[in-house]
Amino acid sequence: MKTAWAVAVCAVALTLLPRFALDQLTHPGFYRADPERTRAAAAAVSKIPSGAVVEVTNSLGPALTSRATVLLLDGTPRQAPWVVADVARWEYPFGSPAAQAERVALLLGSGYVQVFERNGYVVLRRTDPASPDPL
Repeated sequence: MKTAWAVAVCAVALTLLPRFALDQLTHPGFYRADPERTRAAAAAVSKIPSGAVVEVTNSLGPALTSRATVLLLDGTPRQAPWVVADVARWEYPFGSPAAQAERVALLLGSGYVQVFERNGYVVLRRTDPASPDPL
C-alpha cells in the first residue's frame, strides 16, 4: 500500500509540474545567464524611485524590497504608481508571457505610460492617480 501511495504522489507531482514555477528547473535555459537580460533587468529596476510603491514581477521583487514597497504584479488592480513587468518570459502568477503582455496593455490603456522597455522588461508609471481601476 505504501509503494502504491508513493507512486501515485509522484505521478501527480510530475503531472502538475508544468503548471508551477518549479517547471523552470527542468529547462536548460533556466541555468544559463543572459548578460543582456541581466543588464536590462537592472536598468528597469533602477527606474523605480526609492520609497515608491511598485507592482513587480515575481523575479524582480527581491531587487526592490530594500528600497520600495513591493506588490506582486498579477491580475488584481492595485493602482500602484509604478509597474515593472517582464513580457518576454513566463513569470508567476501569469500563465504565459502573452498574459502578462495583456496586463501591461490594459494598464497602458488605463492611465499608465511606458517609461522604459528593453529585452522584454517594461516599466510603467501611472500618470493619473484618479484613473479607474484596470479590470
